[in-house]
Amino acid sequence: MTDKSTNFEKMTFLQMLKQHPIEIPMIQRDYAQGRESQKTLFLNFLKALKIAVCESPIELDFVYGDIKNEKFHPLDGQQRLTTLFLLHWYAAACSKSPKDNAKILFGFTYCTRISSRSFCEQILKNIEEYKPSKLSPAEWIEDQSWFRAAWKKDPTVSGMISALNSIQKNFEDINEELWDKLNKDTEPAISFHKTILDSIGLSDDLYIKMNARGKALSPFENLKAQVDRKIEKEQWEKEDTPHADKFNHLIDTEWTNLIWKSFGKEKFDQSFIRVFANIAVYAIINDAENEYPDSNGNLSIKKEDSIKKEDIVRPLIKDSTNLSIEHITWKVYDMLCRIFRGLCQLNEKQLAVDGFNWFEMPASRDGKTISIFECIGEPTITPTIQQRLLCFAIYEYAQKNHENIIEEKYHIWLRFVRNIIQNSNIDSLPRFISAARFIHKMAEGCDDIYSFIDQSTYEDREFASAVKREKKKAEMISADRDFMKILHDLEDTEFCYGNLTFPFNYISSITDLSDQKVRLKHVLNTINMHFPGGITDLHRCALLTVGDGCYYKYWFSPSQCSATGGEKYCLLEDTEYLRNYISHDKLLNSFSAYFDLLKTQTPDQLIAAFDHSDKEHWRYKLIKDPALLEKSEKKYFTFSNGKCYLIPGYWVHDNDKGKSKLIEVGTCMPDER
Repeated sequence: MTDKSTNFEKMTFLQMLKQHPIEIPMIQRDYAQGRESQKTLFLNFLKALKIAVCESPIELDFVYGDIKNEKFHPLDGQQRLTTLFLLHWYAAACSKSPKDNAKILFGFTYCTRISSRSFCEQILKNIEEYKPSKLSPAEWIEDQSWFRAAWKKDPTVSGMISALNSIQKNFEDINEELWDKLNKDTEPAISFHKTILDSIGLSDDLYIKMNARGKALSPFENLKAQVDRKIEKEQWEKEDTPHADKFNHLIDTEWTNLIWKSFGKEKFDQSFIRVFANIAVYAIINDAENEYPDSNGNLSIKKEDSIKKEDIVRPLIKDSTNLSIEHITWKVYDMLCRIFRGLCQLNEKQLAVDGFNWFEMPASRDGKTISIFECIGEPTITPTIQQRLLCFAIYEYAQKNHENIIEEKYHIWLRFVRNIIQNSNIDSLPRFISAARFIHKMAEGCDDIYSFIDQSTYEDREFASAVKREKKKAEMISADRDFMKILHDLEDTEFCYGNLTFPFNYISSITDLSDQKVRLKHVLNTINMHFPGGITDLHRCALLTVGDGCYYKYWFSPSQCSATGGEKYCLLEDTEYLRNYISHDKLLNSFSAYFDLLKTQTPDQLIAAFDHSDKEHWRYKLIKDPALLEKSEKKYFTFSNGKCYLIPGYWVHDNDKGKSKLIEVGTCMPDER
């Protein structure tokens, strides 16, 4: 039976934000009210809101949701709340104190996409810059240096921008008084009923158990009771199974000790079900029931079955308390037991993987970095896709090797998975599922992953490039174990971040192993000496002195600056940007030549020694005056009519105002364009 308790509370949008921040969860669909297809309905809604503000108040029915980590997560009402956020942003922007009035609006955020969250943050941070005028919000937003053109591809962002335009058209005649009208606590113009849902679902043969104080059992306790009943009903445990190996004993002893030591008493139930659900997600993804051999002979899964897994997994990622008895099949139960058994055998140091370089992927709690395992169970943290995948790697090694943990092999396996995750585009649920299946397949050799991939014929298109580099590394270590330390040290630098494309290219013409080591050590020393801060303007200018100076021609397809009609280039936005494009021959050759020069010279010396017959040439001027590059935040530039121009941000509008923002640098030659 199901017991649902509801609590209705009439309030305004601002009153809700004063109670709890509002976070649109990842599971929710994109903001749709601003779309062209919804235009008629949306305009009617805005008209109703305008009447409410100017004439008679309106109640917008119910907004349903849960409180998670002190934040309100709407399950129904997301569209209305987003429209109210945008209306309040416009009202604050038009008020006498935009910055002060906007402070409370920072409590509204999106978790669906990073771009949606960043967009909301930026329009709030820069609200004082907006001046109500003939310029539409869309024109103002898209003209800002902080606005990224790629955000237009986010349906939520594009919907918000369109909605702001409609809001301006409908409310501009009362914009100066709008904030005060919306900020009334008594007889508010626009209100709704906030409803907190707290539901507990149990099977028909179970009842709600109450503790001594009359409180209903937690979701975890309910699930534990249901699993125990299902084990008995389905006879998953044999009659002669020792008591110490039975589920109801393990979960109340060894498994409880694991969670208790990691998360403490106060967070115990919440942490336990979060860890439990994460293992279940991994088990569900790798339930082999619907696998079939693909054209390469590898086990794959049909598209329709993959979509079904997405539908099952999505709610569990959104909220671990969505884990129900229906999710616990025999295969899921079996993997749960094996993984928990392995985790319980790891000591505290092994579970935390002390001393391992995860890059920036772990999270922080109270200002301190916590382990990947803790990221999953900590109630105040929403685990990222990368953190879940890394934890899956820990699960696999623990369950397969818990009786004989060899720290070096353990760390090498985690390094392999870390490198794949760091250098693959895992930004959606389908790709997350593919990555989890890939980890499960590779885990067959997790006790000696280098030997395994050296002999493996398994292929996966999504991770092919990263795996190819790992195989190359494994081959080198197999030929000479001395390569291991230097290659691992290179991987751990911010310059490489698990991607050895450049170091491998730098030694590609050398066959002698000793000479390869010498060159690799030079790469490592150069990175440590000259790149502690990553790619800086000093390097951007110094690279312009190398060879023909055209290292910027690394895009696989040209991009055009609409304001000039010429091609657009980038002098490397940052180190991560470099890693994304390092496989291009132009960058590989330029950096190889640059690293050769850095054997005997510094970047400053290269810049000082550079000369050009044309002192007005753009490269000469940029090289000799690095301060010029500071005027271009993202390091983009373009050519037009024999001249080079820096672009302040990513782009400028194709109009007189946009063109006026271009920063003239100097002359250019035809072959440089």
